[in-house]
Amino acid sequence: TCYGYQPPLFGHQVPEVEVPAAQTLVRRCRLSWIRACAAITQTNADYSHQHRRHRPGPIFQPGDQAWLSSAN
Repeated sequence: TCYGYQPPLFGHQVPEVEVPAAQTLVRRCRLSWIRACAAITQTNADYSHQHRRHRPGPIFQPGDQAWLSSAN
């Protein structure tokens, strides 16, 4: 589980290398990393939406006491 943290991939390497096959591999790895991060972000948003969708709101009756926030 990443919990929102996405460590950099190949951050210490220079963008261009002498071996074309290595450059191709680095490009494919970066593309895979970007797609994986996008999928994780989308999945987290979907889970959050589903979780909040089914949460019932509080039901207050006349005479109930409640804590009020003074922030707004």
